[in-house]
Amino acid sequence: MDGTTDLHVALPSRLVADLDRIARERGVRRVHVLREAVVEYVTRTEAERLAADMRAYVEELADASGEFVAETDAHTVERLLREAAW
Repeated sequence: MDGTTDLHVALPSRLVADLDRIARERGVRRVHVLREAVVEYVTRTEAERLAADMRAYVEELADASGEFVAETDAHTVERLLREAAW
């Protein structure tokens, strides 16, 4: 990890209890669980954004290229997401 920034976040007590339980079960600190959760969320959100951008691009192509591009939309998005280096 490059540089780090301290963030202070207020969380509901129940969520903190769940974080503590998960950390205890895994033998790591609470902050480790939080970091993993944030990384997973950001990665998923970026993948969803990329998929939406690709769908929009393919739709633009479909207007100019006919039904072929529209039919391959799902396959193209799936392949690009599978092959992308995250």
